[in-house]
Amino acid sequence: MNKQILSAFVLICLLLPSLVMGQAESVDDFLGLEMEVLPELKSHQKFTAEDFHKSGPEWNVKAAEVEVDKYPYKNQNYSLIPWSDLDPENWLSIENWLKERSLKDSNPTWKTMLRDASATELVGKILQCKGICHIYRGPKAVKVSHLSRVLEGDEITTEKDSVAWIFLIDGTTVRISPESSLSMMEINLGDGQSFFHARLNEGHIFWNSRIKENFNLDPEPETDVYSLPLLVREANQQYYERQDYKNSSDRQRLDSIIDIKDRGIQSQITAAKNLWNKNSSTAFPESVAMVITPNGTFLSQNARFDLFYNLGGEASFKHRDTPYGSVKFQARGYTSTETKELEKDKWYSVTPNGREIRENPTPSTEIQIAELMTKRIRTVELARELWIEKYSAPILNARFRFDVFNSQFGYNFWSVDQFSLRTKFLYEYSRRIETTHLKSIENLNEKLAAKGELKLKSPTAGLYQASLNHYLLGLKKRNTNKTMQVREMNDLQYYVWILKNGKL
Repeated sequence: MNKQILSAFVLICLLLPSLVMGQAESVDDFLGLEMEVLPELKSHQKFTAEDFHKSGPEWNVKAAEVEVDKYPYKNQNYSLIPWSDLDPENWLSIENWLKERSLKDSNPTWKTMLRDASATELVGKILQCKGICHIYRGPKAVKVSHLSRVLEGDEITTEKDSVAWIFLIDGTTVRISPESSLSMMEINLGDGQSFFHARLNEGHIFWNSRIKENFNLDPEPETDVYSLPLLVREANQQYYERQDYKNSSDRQRLDSIIDIKDRGIQSQITAAKNLWNKNSSTAFPESVAMVITPNGTFLSQNARFDLFYNLGGEASFKHRDTPYGSVKFQARGYTSTETKELEKDKWYSVTPNGREIRENPTPSTEIQIAELMTKRIRTVELARELWIEKYSAPILNARFRFDVFNSQFGYNFWSVDQFSLRTKFLYEYSRRIETTHLKSIENLNEKLAAKGELKLKSPTAGLYQASLNHYLLGLKKRNTNKTMQVREMNDLQYYVWILKNGKL
Protein backbone atom coordinates (compact mmCIF):
# COMPACT_ATOMS: atom_id res chain seq x y z
CA MET A 1 0.00 0.00 0.00
CA ASN A 2 2.76 2.38 0.96
CA LYS A 3 4.60 1.57 -2.28
CA GLN A 4 1.50 2.41 -4.32
CA ILE A 5 1.08 5.74 -2.56
CA LEU A 6 4.75 6.54 -3.09
CA SER A 7 4.53 5.63 -6.78
CA ALA A 8 1.47 7.85 -7.24
CA PHE A 9 3.25 10.72 -5.52
CA VAL A 10 6.31 10.37 -7.78
CA LEU A 11 4.05 10.25 -10.85
CA ILE A 12 2.27 13.45 -9.81
CA CYS A 13 5.63 15.18 -9.25
CA LEU A 14 6.71 14.22 -12.74
CA LEU A 15 3.49 15.33 -14.42
CA LEU A 16 2.94 18.54 -12.41
CA PRO A 17 5.52 20.74 -14.26
CA SER A 18 4.13 19.76 -17.65
CA LEU A 19 0.56 20.39 -16.46
CA VAL A 20 1.51 23.80 -15.08
CA MET A 21 3.43 24.67 -18.24
CA GLY A 22 0.52 23.53 -20.37
CA GLN A 23 -1.85 25.71 -18.40
CA ALA A 24 0.49 28.70 -18.71
CA GLU A 25 0.75 28.20 -22.46
CA SER A 26 -3.01 27.90 -22.69
CA VAL A 27 -3.43 31.19 -20.82
CA ASP A 28 -0.91 32.87 -23.09
CA ASP A 29 -2.67 31.51 -26.15
CA PHE A 30 -5.99 32.74 -24.83
CA LEU A 31 -4.76 36.23 -24.00
CA GLY A 32 -2.56 36.49 -27.08
CA LEU A 33 0.33 38.00 -25.13
CA GLU A 34 3.44 38.82 -27.14
CA MET A 35 6.24 37.10 -25.24
CA GLU A 36 9.06 39.52 -26.09
CA VAL A 37 12.42 37.75 -25.66
CA LEU A 38 15.62 39.78 -25.71
CA PRO A 39 17.89 38.89 -28.64
CA GLU A 40 20.81 37.87 -26.46
CA LEU A 41 18.69 35.08 -24.96
CA LYS A 42 18.49 33.20 -28.23
CA SER A 43 20.70 32.69 -31.24
CA HIS A 44 19.05 35.04 -33.75
CA GLN A 45 16.20 37.52 -33.59
CA LYS A 46 13.51 36.52 -36.07
CA PHE A 47 11.45 39.18 -37.83
CA THR A 48 8.43 38.52 -40.00
CA ALA A 49 8.84 39.62 -43.60
CA GLU A 50 5.95 40.93 -45.66
CA ASP A 51 5.90 37.81 -47.85
CA PHE A 52 6.15 35.33 -44.97
CA HIS A 53 2.87 33.69 -45.98
CA LYS A 54 4.35 32.97 -49.42
CA SER A 55 7.24 30.91 -48.02
CA GLY A 56 5.56 27.67 -49.01
CA PRO A 57 2.55 25.46 -48.30
CA GLU A 58 4.37 23.64 -45.50
CA TRP A 59 4.12 26.76 -43.31
CA ASN A 60 0.34 26.96 -43.68
CA VAL A 61 0.32 30.66 -42.72
CA LYS A 62 -2.48 32.96 -43.87
CA ALA A 63 -1.62 36.44 -45.09
CA ALA A 64 -4.17 38.06 -42.77
CA GLU A 65 -2.49 36.48 -39.74
CA VAL A 66 1.03 37.71 -40.49
CA GLU A 67 2.31 40.49 -38.20
CA VAL A 68 4.93 42.18 -40.36
CA ASP A 69 8.04 43.50 -38.64
CA LYS A 70 11.53 44.56 -39.65
CA TYR A 71 14.96 44.91 -38.13
CA PRO A 72 15.18 47.81 -35.67
CA TYR A 73 16.85 51.09 -36.45
CA LYS A 74 20.31 51.79 -35.09
CA ASN A 75 20.15 52.44 -31.31
CA GLN A 76 16.55 51.16 -31.22
CA ASN A 77 15.61 48.28 -28.92
CA TYR A 78 14.45 44.99 -30.38
CA SER A 79 11.48 45.02 -28.03
CA LEU A 80 8.65 47.42 -28.85
CA ILE A 81 7.52 47.54 -25.23
CA PRO A 82 8.41 50.89 -23.57
CA TRP A 83 9.82 49.33 -20.41
CA SER A 84 11.16 52.57 -18.88
CA ASP A 85 7.79 54.35 -19.13
CA LEU A 86 5.57 51.36 -18.43
CA ASP A 87 2.61 51.85 -16.08
CA PRO A 88 1.93 48.44 -14.43
CA GLU A 89 -1.74 49.21 -13.86
CA ASN A 90 -2.40 50.09 -17.49
CA TRP A 91 -0.20 47.25 -18.68
CA LEU A 92 -2.25 44.67 -16.73
CA SER A 93 -5.62 46.18 -17.68
CA ILE A 94 -7.67 43.67 -19.69
CA GLU A 95 -9.73 46.52 -21.17
CA ASN A 96 -6.65 48.27 -22.54
CA TRP A 97 -5.32 45.01 -23.88
CA LEU A 98 -8.59 44.25 -25.70
CA LYS A 99 -8.51 47.67 -27.37
CA GLU A 100 -4.87 47.27 -28.40
CA ARG A 101 -5.46 43.72 -29.59
CA SER A 102 -8.38 44.86 -31.74
CA LEU A 103 -6.26 47.56 -33.39
CA LYS A 104 -3.38 45.16 -33.95
CA ASP A 105 -5.61 42.48 -35.47
CA SER A 106 -7.10 44.99 -37.89
CA ASN A 107 -3.64 46.10 -39.08
CA PRO A 108 -1.11 43.32 -39.76
CA THR A 109 1.72 45.85 -40.23
CA TRP A 110 1.31 47.45 -36.78
CA LYS A 111 4.78 46.41 -35.69
CA THR A 112 6.44 48.13 -38.64
CA MET A 113 4.38 51.29 -38.10
CA LEU A 114 5.15 51.34 -34.37
CA ARG A 115 8.85 50.79 -34.98
CA ASP A 116 8.93 53.69 -37.47
CA ALA A 117 6.95 56.00 -35.18
CA SER A 118 9.04 55.27 -32.10
CA ALA A 119 12.43 55.67 -33.83
CA THR A 120 14.34 58.71 -32.55
CA GLU A 121 16.83 59.92 -35.14
CA LEU A 122 20.11 61.71 -34.49
CA VAL A 123 19.83 65.43 -35.34
CA GLY A 124 23.45 66.30 -34.65
CA LYS A 125 26.13 66.80 -32.02
CA ILE A 126 27.25 69.58 -29.71
CA LEU A 127 30.33 71.15 -31.28
CA GLN A 128 30.99 73.52 -28.39
CA CYS A 129 29.35 74.63 -25.16
CA LYS A 130 30.99 77.59 -23.46
CA GLY A 131 29.40 77.97 -20.05
CA ILE A 132 26.41 75.91 -18.92
CA CYS A 133 24.15 74.23 -21.48
CA HIS A 134 21.36 71.74 -20.89
CA ILE A 135 19.38 69.31 -23.00
CA TYR A 136 15.83 68.51 -21.93
CA ARG A 137 14.91 65.04 -23.15
CA GLY A 138 11.36 64.75 -21.93
CA PRO A 139 11.13 65.93 -18.31
CA LYS A 140 14.80 65.20 -17.62
CA ALA A 141 17.57 67.78 -18.04
CA VAL A 142 21.26 66.97 -18.35
CA LYS A 143 24.32 69.15 -18.82
CA VAL A 144 25.91 68.78 -22.21
CA SER A 145 29.36 69.35 -23.58
CA HIS A 146 31.45 68.67 -26.66
CA LEU A 147 30.22 65.59 -28.62
CA SER A 148 26.91 65.29 -26.74
CA ARG A 149 24.19 63.85 -28.98
CA VAL A 150 21.14 65.89 -30.01
CA LEU A 151 18.10 63.74 -30.79
CA GLU A 152 14.68 64.50 -32.18
CA GLY A 153 12.53 66.21 -29.57
CA ASP A 154 15.46 67.60 -27.57
CA GLU A 155 15.35 71.13 -26.18
CA ILE A 156 18.74 72.85 -25.87
CA THR A 157 19.00 75.72 -23.40
CA THR A 158 21.86 78.04 -22.47
CA GLU A 159 22.30 79.92 -19.22
CA LYS A 160 23.73 83.39 -18.63
CA ASP A 161 26.99 84.07 -20.52
CA SER A 162 26.76 80.63 -22.14
CA VAL A 163 26.99 79.84 -25.86
CA ALA A 164 26.31 76.57 -27.70
CA TRP A 165 27.33 75.56 -31.21
CA ILE A 166 25.43 72.60 -32.70
CA PHE A 167 26.56 70.61 -35.72
CA LEU A 168 23.61 69.17 -37.64
CA ILE A 169 24.03 66.00 -39.63
CA ASP A 170 23.76 67.68 -43.07
CA GLY A 171 26.59 70.12 -42.25
CA THR A 172 24.46 72.97 -40.92
CA THR A 173 25.78 74.72 -37.81
CA VAL A 174 23.58 76.54 -35.31
CA ARG A 175 24.74 79.02 -32.67
CA ILE A 176 22.51 79.49 -29.61
CA SER A 177 23.14 82.73 -27.72
CA PRO A 178 23.05 83.10 -23.91
CA GLU A 179 19.72 82.63 -22.11
CA SER A 180 18.09 81.06 -25.16
CA SER A 181 16.07 77.92 -25.82
CA LEU A 182 15.80 75.92 -29.06
CA SER A 183 13.80 72.72 -29.59
CA MET A 184 14.91 70.40 -32.40
CA MET A 185 11.60 68.76 -33.23
CA GLU A 186 12.59 66.44 -36.07
CA ILE A 187 15.00 65.61 -38.86
CA ASN A 188 14.05 63.95 -42.16
CA LEU A 189 16.62 62.77 -44.70
CA GLY A 190 15.82 61.46 -48.13
CA ASP A 191 15.57 62.12 -51.83
CA GLY A 192 17.42 65.38 -52.55
CA GLN A 193 16.58 67.07 -49.27
CA SER A 194 17.40 67.29 -45.58
CA PHE A 195 14.55 68.75 -43.55
CA PHE A 196 14.73 70.17 -40.02
CA HIS A 197 11.80 71.26 -37.91
CA ALA A 198 12.85 73.48 -34.99
CA ARG A 199 11.21 75.92 -32.57
CA LEU A 200 12.90 78.97 -31.05
CA ASN A 201 11.23 79.21 -27.67
CA GLU A 202 13.19 82.26 -26.55
CA GLY A 203 16.39 84.18 -27.24
CA HIS A 204 18.56 84.25 -30.37
CA ILE A 205 19.94 81.72 -32.85
CA PHE A 206 22.17 81.96 -35.89
CA TRP A 207 21.30 79.27 -38.47
CA ASN A 208 24.21 78.58 -40.81
CA SER A 209 23.49 76.16 -43.67
CA ARG A 210 26.38 74.73 -45.68
CA ILE A 211 25.61 76.37 -48.99
CA LYS A 212 26.92 75.63 -52.48
CA GLU A 213 29.06 78.65 -53.18
CA ASN A 214 32.72 79.60 -53.40
CA PHE A 215 34.34 79.00 -50.04
CA ASN A 216 35.88 82.32 -48.97
CA LEU A 217 37.13 82.98 -45.44
CA ASP A 218 38.12 86.37 -44.08
CA PRO A 219 41.67 86.48 -42.59
CA GLU A 220 40.66 89.29 -40.20
CA PRO A 221 40.28 88.46 -36.47
CA GLU A 222 37.45 86.10 -35.64
CA THR A 223 34.41 87.56 -33.93
CA ASP A 224 33.18 84.63 -31.82
CA VAL A 225 36.46 84.11 -29.96
CA TYR A 226 34.41 83.49 -26.81
CA SER A 227 33.67 79.99 -28.15
CA LEU A 228 37.35 79.31 -28.92
CA PRO A 229 39.43 77.24 -28.79
CA LEU A 230 37.27 74.35 -29.98
CA LEU A 231 37.89 70.87 -28.68
CA VAL A 232 38.34 69.81 -32.31
CA ARG A 233 42.10 70.17 -32.18
CA GLU A 234 42.80 70.40 -35.93
CA ALA A 235 40.33 73.26 -36.38
CA ASN A 236 42.03 75.85 -34.17
CA GLN A 237 44.29 78.59 -35.47
CA GLN A 238 46.87 77.72 -32.79
CA TYR A 239 47.20 74.21 -34.25
CA TYR A 240 48.44 75.66 -37.55
CA GLU A 241 50.62 78.22 -35.83
CA ARG A 242 52.37 75.34 -34.07
CA GLN A 243 52.80 73.44 -37.33
CA ASP A 244 54.31 76.49 -39.04
CA TYR A 245 56.58 77.11 -36.06
CA LYS A 246 57.91 73.54 -36.15
CA ASN A 247 58.56 73.70 -39.89
CA SER A 248 60.21 77.15 -39.90
CA SER A 249 63.84 78.16 -39.51
CA ASP A 250 64.98 80.56 -36.80
CA ARG A 251 65.16 83.37 -39.37
CA GLN A 252 61.58 82.74 -40.53
CA ARG A 253 60.37 82.74 -36.94
CA LEU A 254 62.03 86.08 -36.27
CA ASP A 255 60.58 87.55 -39.47
CA SER A 256 57.05 86.52 -38.49
CA ILE A 257 57.48 88.18 -35.08
CA ILE A 258 58.91 91.40 -36.56
CA ASP A 259 56.22 91.65 -39.26
CA ILE A 260 53.47 90.77 -36.72
CA LYS A 261 52.01 88.25 -39.17
CA ASP A 262 49.83 85.32 -38.20
CA ARG A 263 50.95 82.81 -40.77
CA GLY A 264 48.86 80.22 -39.01
CA ILE A 265 45.71 82.00 -40.24
CA GLN A 266 46.65 81.49 -43.89
CA SER A 267 47.48 77.86 -43.21
CA GLN A 268 44.11 77.45 -41.46
CA ILE A 269 42.26 79.01 -44.41
CA THR A 270 44.15 76.80 -46.88
CA ALA A 271 43.28 73.68 -44.88
CA ALA A 272 39.61 74.70 -44.77
CA LYS A 273 39.47 75.30 -48.54
CA ASN A 274 41.16 71.98 -49.32
CA LEU A 275 38.78 70.11 -47.06
CA TRP A 276 35.78 71.96 -48.51
CA ASN A 277 36.80 70.90 -52.02
CA LYS A 278 37.26 67.33 -50.85
CA ASN A 279 33.86 67.25 -49.14
CA SER A 280 32.18 68.64 -52.26
CA SER A 281 32.10 65.09 -53.62
CA THR A 282 29.62 64.23 -50.85
CA ALA A 283 26.01 63.95 -52.02
CA PHE A 284 24.76 67.00 -50.13
CA PRO A 285 20.98 67.42 -50.21
CA GLU A 286 19.11 70.72 -50.28
CA SER A 287 19.15 71.98 -46.68
CA VAL A 288 15.59 72.94 -45.72
CA ALA A 289 14.66 74.20 -42.26
CA MET A 290 11.27 75.14 -40.85
CA VAL A 291 12.02 77.24 -37.77
CA ILE A 292 9.00 78.52 -35.90
CA THR A 293 8.36 80.98 -33.11
CA PRO A 294 4.99 81.48 -31.44
CA ASN A 295 4.32 84.42 -33.76
CA GLY A 296 5.69 83.18 -37.10
CA THR A 297 6.91 80.33 -39.31
CA PHE A 298 10.12 80.69 -41.33
CA LEU A 299 10.83 78.13 -44.07
CA SER A 300 14.42 78.44 -45.34
CA GLN A 301 16.32 76.66 -48.07
CA ASN A 302 20.14 76.79 -48.10
CA ALA A 303 20.00 79.96 -46.03
CA ARG A 304 21.90 81.69 -43.25
CA PHE A 305 19.82 83.79 -40.91
CA ASP A 306 19.49 85.39 -37.48
CA LEU A 307 16.27 85.00 -35.48
CA PHE A 308 15.32 86.71 -32.21
CA TYR A 309 12.23 86.10 -30.10
CA ASN A 310 11.07 86.94 -26.58
CA LEU A 311 7.88 85.52 -25.12
CA GLY A 312 4.96 87.87 -25.68
CA GLY A 313 7.06 90.28 -27.74
CA GLU A 314 8.19 90.81 -31.31
CA ALA A 315 10.36 88.52 -33.40
CA SER A 316 13.26 89.89 -35.45
CA PHE A 317 14.66 88.14 -38.52
CA LYS A 318 17.44 88.71 -41.04
CA HIS A 319 18.33 86.56 -44.04
CA ARG A 320 22.07 86.88 -44.55
CA ASP A 321 23.10 87.70 -48.11
CA THR A 322 23.76 84.33 -49.78
CA PRO A 323 23.41 83.70 -53.54
CA TYR A 324 21.39 80.48 -53.36
CA GLY A 325 19.28 80.80 -50.23
CA SER A 326 15.58 81.64 -49.89
CA VAL A 327 13.24 82.19 -46.93
CA LYS A 328 9.44 82.26 -46.78
CA PHE A 329 7.35 83.57 -43.89
CA GLN A 330 3.87 82.54 -42.81
CA ALA A 331 1.91 84.72 -40.38
CA ARG A 332 -0.40 83.57 -37.61
CA GLY A 333 -4.20 83.45 -37.74
CA TYR A 334 -6.68 80.63 -38.34
CA THR A 335 -7.30 81.75 -41.94
CA SER A 336 -3.81 83.05 -42.82
CA THR A 337 -2.45 80.52 -45.30
CA GLU A 338 -0.33 82.71 -47.60
CA THR A 339 3.47 82.91 -47.45
CA LYS A 340 5.76 85.85 -48.15
CA GLU A 341 9.23 85.73 -49.66
CA LEU A 342 11.71 87.66 -47.48
CA GLU A 343 14.42 89.71 -49.14
CA LYS A 344 18.09 89.18 -48.36
CA ASP A 345 20.22 91.32 -46.10
CA LYS A 346 17.23 93.11 -44.55
CA TRP A 347 15.92 93.10 -41.01
CA TYR A 348 12.25 92.24 -40.45
CA SER A 349 10.06 92.57 -37.36
CA VAL A 350 7.04 90.37 -36.64
CA THR A 351 4.27 91.83 -34.48
CA PRO A 352 3.63 90.09 -31.12
CA ASN A 353 0.30 88.67 -32.36
CA GLY A 354 2.01 87.28 -35.49
CA ARG A 355 -0.44 88.89 -37.92
CA GLU A 356 2.04 91.20 -39.68
CA ILE A 357 5.70 91.29 -40.73
CA ARG A 358 7.41 94.51 -41.80
CA GLU A 359 10.87 95.74 -42.72
CA ASN A 360 12.88 97.25 -39.88
CA PRO A 361 15.66 99.51 -41.21
CA THR A 362 16.75 100.51 -37.68
CA PRO A 363 17.01 97.41 -35.49
CA SER A 364 18.10 97.88 -31.89
CA THR A 365 21.77 98.02 -30.94
CA GLU A 366 21.44 94.74 -29.05
CA ILE A 367 20.27 92.97 -32.20
CA GLN A 368 23.00 94.45 -34.40
CA ILE A 369 25.84 93.57 -32.01
CA ALA A 370 24.53 90.03 -31.54
CA GLU A 371 24.65 89.66 -35.33
CA LEU A 372 28.27 90.87 -35.35
CA MET A 373 29.36 87.92 -33.19
CA THR A 374 28.94 85.50 -36.12
CA LYS A 375 30.40 87.67 -38.87
CA ARG A 376 33.75 85.82 -39.01
CA ILE A 377 33.71 82.24 -37.72
CA ARG A 378 36.68 80.71 -39.53
CA THR A 379 37.43 78.04 -36.91
CA VAL A 380 33.82 76.86 -36.74
CA GLU A 381 33.73 76.59 -40.55
CA LEU A 382 36.84 74.41 -40.53
CA ALA A 383 35.48 72.26 -37.69
CA ARG A 384 32.30 71.83 -39.72
CA GLU A 385 34.28 70.44 -42.68
CA LEU A 386 36.22 68.09 -40.41
CA TRP A 387 33.01 66.71 -38.91
CA ILE A 388 31.33 66.43 -42.32
CA GLU A 389 34.16 64.15 -43.41
CA LYS A 390 33.96 62.16 -40.18
CA TYR A 391 30.23 61.98 -39.42
CA SER A 392 28.05 63.28 -42.27
CA ALA A 393 29.63 61.94 -45.47
CA PRO A 394 29.03 58.23 -44.71
CA ILE A 395 25.37 58.94 -43.86
CA LEU A 396 24.60 61.29 -46.75
CA ASN A 397 26.31 59.06 -49.31
CA ALA A 398 24.30 56.04 -48.09
CA ARG A 399 20.87 57.67 -48.50
CA PHE A 400 19.91 55.46 -51.44
CA ARG A 401 21.31 52.28 -49.90
CA PHE A 402 18.13 51.38 -48.08
CA ASP A 403 19.58 48.21 -46.57
CA VAL A 404 22.01 50.20 -44.40
CA PHE A 405 20.40 53.64 -44.14
CA ASN A 406 18.11 52.67 -41.26
CA SER A 407 19.78 49.58 -39.79
CA GLN A 408 23.32 50.99 -39.76
CA PHE A 409 22.70 54.74 -39.45
CA GLY A 410 19.22 54.84 -37.91
CA TYR A 411 17.39 57.04 -40.46
CA ASN A 412 14.19 56.55 -42.40
CA PHE A 413 14.29 57.47 -46.09
CA TRP A 414 11.85 60.17 -47.24
CA SER A 415 10.61 60.54 -50.82
CA VAL A 416 9.91 63.84 -52.57
CA ASP A 417 6.15 63.38 -52.14
CA GLN A 418 6.56 62.66 -48.43
CA PHE A 419 8.62 65.84 -47.97
CA SER A 420 5.93 67.87 -49.71
CA LEU A 421 3.11 66.42 -47.63
CA ARG A 422 5.04 66.85 -44.39
CA THR A 423 5.82 70.50 -45.15
CA LYS A 424 2.16 71.25 -45.90
CA PHE A 425 1.05 69.55 -42.70
CA LEU A 426 3.58 71.39 -40.51
CA TYR A 427 2.62 74.73 -42.08
CA GLU A 428 -1.01 74.13 -41.17
CA TYR A 429 -0.38 72.51 -37.80
CA SER A 430 2.10 75.16 -36.63
CA ARG A 431 -0.15 78.02 -37.69
CA ARG A 432 -3.18 76.64 -35.86
CA ILE A 433 -1.52 75.47 -32.67
CA GLU A 434 0.69 78.55 -32.30
CA THR A 435 -2.27 80.87 -32.96
CA THR A 436 -4.05 79.19 -30.07
CA HIS A 437 -0.95 79.60 -27.90
CA LEU A 438 -0.78 83.30 -28.77
CA LYS A 439 -4.40 83.74 -27.71
CA SER A 440 -3.53 82.18 -24.35
CA ILE A 441 -0.47 84.43 -23.99
CA GLU A 442 -2.54 87.53 -24.80
CA ASN A 443 -5.15 86.59 -22.20
CA LEU A 444 -2.45 86.02 -19.59
CA ASN A 445 -0.72 89.31 -20.40
CA GLU A 446 -4.00 91.19 -20.07
CA LYS A 447 -4.54 89.74 -16.60
CA LEU A 448 -0.96 90.53 -15.55
CA ALA A 449 -1.23 94.07 -16.94
CA ALA A 450 -4.43 94.64 -14.94
CA LYS A 451 -2.51 93.69 -11.80
CA GLY A 452 0.52 95.77 -12.78
CA GLU A 453 2.71 92.64 -12.99
CA LEU A 454 3.34 92.51 -16.74
CA LYS A 455 7.05 92.46 -17.59
CA LEU A 456 7.79 91.80 -21.25
CA LYS A 457 11.35 90.93 -22.25
CA SER A 458 13.28 92.40 -25.16
CA PRO A 459 16.76 91.66 -26.56
CA THR A 460 19.35 92.73 -23.99
CA ALA A 461 23.12 93.03 -23.78
CA GLY A 462 23.17 89.58 -22.18
CA LEU A 463 22.92 88.09 -25.69
CA TYR A 464 26.39 89.33 -26.61
CA GLN A 465 28.17 90.92 -23.62
CA ALA A 466 30.49 88.00 -22.79
CA SER A 467 31.28 87.39 -26.47
CA LEU A 468 31.94 91.06 -27.15
CA ASN A 469 34.26 91.38 -24.15
CA HIS A 470 36.36 88.43 -25.34
CA TYR A 471 36.44 89.78 -28.88
CA LEU A 472 37.69 93.21 -27.84
CA LEU A 473 40.11 91.73 -25.30
CA GLY A 474 41.44 89.41 -27.98
CA LEU A 475 42.20 92.33 -30.28
CA LYS A 476 44.14 93.98 -27.48
CA LYS A 477 46.20 90.88 -26.67
CA ARG A 478 46.49 89.54 -30.17
CA ASN A 479 50.29 89.45 -30.33
CA THR A 480 51.36 89.25 -26.68
CA ASN A 481 54.10 86.89 -25.55
CA LYS A 482 51.53 84.68 -23.79
CA THR A 483 49.63 83.95 -27.00
CA MET A 484 52.89 83.27 -28.88
CA GLN A 485 53.89 80.62 -26.35
CA VAL A 486 51.20 78.25 -27.68
CA ARG A 487 53.15 77.64 -30.87
CA GLU A 488 56.13 76.39 -28.85
CA MET A 489 54.15 73.76 -26.91
CA ASN A 490 54.47 70.03 -27.48
CA ASP A 491 51.40 67.92 -28.27
CA LEU A 492 50.58 67.12 -24.63
CA GLN A 493 50.94 70.72 -23.50
CA TYR A 494 48.74 71.88 -26.37
CA TYR A 495 46.08 69.30 -25.54
CA VAL A 496 46.01 70.48 -21.91
CA TRP A 497 45.82 74.09 -23.10
CA ILE A 498 42.77 73.29 -25.24
CA LEU A 499 40.99 71.55 -22.36
CA LYS A 500 41.73 74.44 -20.03
CA ASN A 501 40.76 77.26 -22.38
CA GLY A 502 37.97 75.53 -24.30
CA LYS A 503 35.69 75.53 -21.26
CA LEU A 504 34.74 77.96 -18.58
